Amino acid sequence: MAEQNVAIIGCGASGLTSIKSCLDAGLKPVCFEQQSTFGGAWNYTDEPRQNLASVHKSTVTNTSKLVTGFSDFPMPKEFPNYLPQRLVREYFEMYGKEFDLAKYVEFNTEVVKLERSADHGDTGKWVVSTRILDSTNSEITTKTFDAVMICNGRYWDLAKPNIPGMEKFKGVIVHSGDYRTFHPYVGKRVVVVGCSHSAVDIAVELSHHAAQVYISTRSGCYVFTRLGRGGQPLDFSISRATQLIPLAILAKLLPGLVNNKVDFRNFGLQPTGTLGVNKFPIVNDEIQHRIITGMLKVKGNVKEIAENSVTLQGGETLDNIDALVLATGFKLKYSFAKDIIEVKDDFYTSLYKHIFLPGDKWHTLAVIGAVVVDASTAAASEMQARVAAEVFAGRCSLPSKGEMEKEIAKREQRWLKTGVSKYNFTR
Repeated sequence: MAEQNVAIIGCGASGLTSIKSCLDAGLKPVCFEQQSTFGGAWNYTDEPRQNLASVHKSTVTNTSKLVTGFSDFPMPKEFPNYLPQRLVREYFEMYGKEFDLAKYVEFNTEVVKLERSADHGDTGKWVVSTRILDSTNSEITTKTFDAVMICNGRYWDLAKPNIPGMEKFKGVIVHSGDYRTFHPYVGKRVVVVGCSHSAVDIAVELSHHAAQVYISTRSGCYVFTRLGRGGQPLDFSISRATQLIPLAILAKLLPGLVNNKVDFRNFGLQPTGTLGVNKFPIVNDEIQHRIITGMLKVKGNVKEIAENSVTLQGGETLDNIDALVLATGFKLKYSFAKDIIEVKDDFYTSLYKHIFLPGDKWHTLAVIGAVVVDASTAAASEMQARVAAEVFAGRCSLPSKGEMEKEIAKREQRWLKTGVSKYNFTR
């Protein structure tokens, strides 16, 4: 059997492990990356870039180094338990160097279109069209591949809310995806809209430097700290045994773990959902301290915005507001493959194991890293990439189309019964 060529779109954590998985399976990968180096969203830049994700400068991992890295390359012992963004990027560069992955990557290259080949029905092949960025030559190059792995992530297309009066606001409006540092907000009065990981991280950071920070939430949140008993990383307490606990029982046990240091109901963060069922935790070590100092105040949902004020659903008005940070999430988007992958409600796709299109006869297209997990995305991507590479190599077979569609429907119905939003179909 001839060596199979696999196109990999994106070279963040998912792309890196996909290259390695293809090599391990005896496949020939070619990775296309828009940036000039590895790292994806962890490749921090001072300025926002269109269609490219970046964490903010002070970002720290939510999972410890023992579960954040790849299984075939443990993080260095000298690395701290939780990594700032610069060390995550350094780790990815070390990983690429260890396995000599750079030679399989075409950097500064954008994939503009993915389509089925003329003989796709007989071969399962794909046509990938690319162009080189930062070049006066805008020529489109087209190549045919036996299989494709899409690894472009889900945190780059900003989801912006349509809040009444927002167009009248005279201050600064920035999405959390474009937020980088606290410096532009020193001495300002800021409202952070949302209660996600990034919302809380940004609000806490700003509370050390801004004149006043408000965080607006419509449904509250459960907050875990990074440290557990004895100062050990909290994820040390997670084992295979915990995965066997029925969800209904786990939902009753988890709030006690969350509130063992502080009851967040007393801080205005009482969630409306059930932890582990239709409400998922965020990680932060400081929010309770910033709230009790008054530098961070928790408020309800935003009703409307005026020139320099924000009115909440309960009628309270926050005056003299200088900036709004919209931590309102991201839309899942495959602009280069919009005729191939259907994205529903801007958030999820109905894929088998969050990887494969059920209707793809040849199973030569895989989406890696779009699944949402409460642990390490890199680890989840590694497992997905290994499965996809084995399928491409013909050493692993998938169920029939009907069986895959049945499992997808069963998964989505299970989530619907718990009352979750469709966003959680990605879990």
